[in-house]
Amino acid sequence: MPHGDGRPDQGIWEVRGPAREFTHSCVVVWAAFDRWCGAVPNSASTAPSNAGPPSETRSAATSSSGASTPNSAHTPSTRTYTQYFGGTEVDASLLVLPQVGFHDPTDAGMLGTVAAIEADLLRDGLVLRYRTEVPVDGLAGRVDYDDAADAITAMEDRGARLARTGNEAAATAVSGAGR
Repeated sequence: MPHGDGRPDQGIWEVRGPAREFTHSCVVVWAAFDRWCGAVPNSASTAPSNAGPPSETRSAATSSSGASTPNSAHTPSTRTYTQYFGGTEVDASLLVLPQVGFHDPTDAGMLGTVAAIEADLLRDGLVLRYRTEVPVDGLAGRVDYDDAADAITAMEDRGARLARTGNEAAATAVSGAGR
């Protein structure tokens, strides 16, 4: 298994900083294996020779890639999932857990996670990916928009900078996202 096997991650979708076992990365790996298992026939007699390992192996790989996530990424005292195994912070990427079928959206742990995301990451109707005040990001300082208009202005400024590089498609996408 390429990831989700207990090795720390510094993937491009995660915050900058030390390698950690990020919950989102492990869940995405679990979802990929889960979908793969559903796409390939379960019977070894009907599976094409290039379909991958036998169903028992696929089933074990799927369950093992997600097996440690509920325990290692869940904080029972706050009933929340965390950004990375053993951490204390929430991350908006945790909202995908029920979307990919990893967790029941009505479970107390998921409801606690949503409540924590609302309390910690909701700013003027916008959800931050993670809190920048926490040193895990690898950056100093804090991003703080007084209101949604400042965020839209920042996106338009970013779009203008991209346009100057000649990347019109990205410039349009970025500056148009705030409208």
